Amino acid sequence: MREMEDELERALQAERLSPGLASLPEDFYTRLSQFLSSLEREGRGDLEREELTEKRKVLLRMTEELLRLRMRKALSSLPDGIPKNLLTCERPYFEEIAESLRKMRTSLLSQQVREQVTELLLMTEKIPKIVAEDMKFYGPFSKGEVAAIPKRTAEILVRRGLARRIEMRI
Repeated sequence: MREMEDELERALQAERLSPGLASLPEDFYTRLSQFLSSLEREGRGDLEREELTEKRKVLLRMTEELLRLRMRKALSSLPDGIPKNLLTCERPYFEEIAESLRKMRTSLLSQQVREQVTELLLMTEKIPKIVAEDMKFYGPFSKGEVAAIPKRTAEILVRRGLARRIEMRI
């Protein structure tokens, strides 16, 4: 019984001290779970049962801390890929999270690309230098000049009568 307690203490200490995920035996969680379950069943008298219940609570808190540390480390290293020293039972969860993060990144980046579409305009008036929604400077423009301007800014210039859209058909 004491052997599993010692192993949990060593694992928690290693996780606290290690900058990356500490190495754990592949069957660590299975053995720990069996051990914690056995504590529930053991205990002959009320006093012994109460002591084992308290010991189980302490061990569960240690287990929670170990899991929290491992999750925090694994999550922080996900942008660089699946972390080293993940156990086989942990891997599917972090692969799923990594895939969700990749999808989010792709979606947000493609959204930015879509928003950066420009329109070709013919300036109908003289226009001073302007700052468009992409926070870049455009101009100054002379009357009759043609320029590619970010879509929202182009819409404003057209609406105010300062430019006309040029549509190209190929």
